[in-house]
Amino acid sequence: MISQMFASKFIENSRQYNDYNFIIINIDGIIIAATEKDRIGNFHEASYRMMVNKEKIAIVEVEDIPRYVGVKCGVDMPILYKHEAVGAIGITGIPAEVKDVLSMARMSIETMLEYEFYKDDLARKRGNRKRFWEMLIDGDKRHADELIRYTIENGYEPHRYRVAILIEIKDRKLSFSSFADILCASGLLNREDILLHVEEKGYIIFRDIPGKEENLFRDYKNIIHIFLVTLSVYFQQMGISFKAYIGSIQNRMENYFYSYRHCRWMQKRNLHREFFYDYLQDYIYDTMPQTIIDGIFNVVDPLMDRGMRDNYLSLMRTLMDNNYNMNDASASLYIHKNTFNFRFNKIKEHFCISPMQNDRDRKFAEILYYYLERDEAQKKSGT
Repeated sequence: MISQMFASKFIENSRQYNDYNFIIINIDGIIIAATEKDRIGNFHEASYRMMVNKEKIAIVEVEDIPRYVGVKCGVDMPILYKHEAVGAIGITGIPAEVKDVLSMARMSIETMLEYEFYKDDLARKRGNRKRFWEMLIDGDKRHADELIRYTIENGYEPHRYRVAILIEIKDRKLSFSSFADILCASGLLNREDILLHVEEKGYIIFRDIPGKEENLFRDYKNIIHIFLVTLSVYFQQMGISFKAYIGSIQNRMENYFYSYRHCRWMQKRNLHREFFYDYLQDYIYDTMPQTIIDGIFNVVDPLMDRGMRDNYLSLMRTLMDNNYNMNDASASLYIHKNTFNFRFNKIKEHFCISPMQNDRDRKFAEILYYYLERDEAQKKSGT
């Protein structure tokens, strides 16, 4: 269907270049735009019959005027889009003299119409794609069915195993289209990878993890590692630096937003190129409601002076980072093993725990560490 706005625009443009009288008719036979304004809104029977009967042309000679409603001497032709009539265009005058002019005008309006439909379709697809992107990361499970529909419409298979990777471009702007072109040129994207733009300098790739389910946790790190190493090579050639934050594995479209949020947490912690599952305990304690952990450990505040708190935070973090290997932990702090052991024994005696030998004591010590770490962060921020 041709809109009246489009038809009027064509008529106004044609008046700038010629003196012919044109009319544009919709599929119901109503004149929706005309050089002669008084004809707008009238029924044009000859054009209507032409479209209904799927004829290629309607010629109205002087003697034919009484036979039709709303016509003048001239020629009418259907306007086609994808081989279907969406309206008609007519020209007033002696048919033999204006027929060729109308043929050119029809070609022109069909070209313009095809471009307008293309722009409308592109805008619709962009709107749908934007909505698809928003639904992927907003976490509103009420729209799960709609999200799956958008997924299929965008050519992706729902319910595949995918991992969100947040790419943060450093020191320069890179358009989304350029970023996508780089990935395509590098051969890094497969057809099930979902690429979206979330903010300036930020891109999310929901990386597809193919293969057998039983090998999922064995293979996914290697797949992502190869992806990031290859991307680094291409970016280095272009002088682009970036950071990558890796989320969790998900296999339901309505749950992919979890992986995206886990990326954001990794970004907040500046855990560049690390894997989310290696920091689960940190994540759980970091996202635990403050009232819960306060209710457990508020009693320790008067039991630990400044020196003991600093000592505890330093030693426990180092032990956890070094898998409770005393030699590696002391070396990372550049102190002798005996010095480390002396300081740590004070903690063990103070709380009557033995984290190196007892698993329950280790869990207690780690949870206490996260309480103190969060408490210190809140004091610094003034909250």
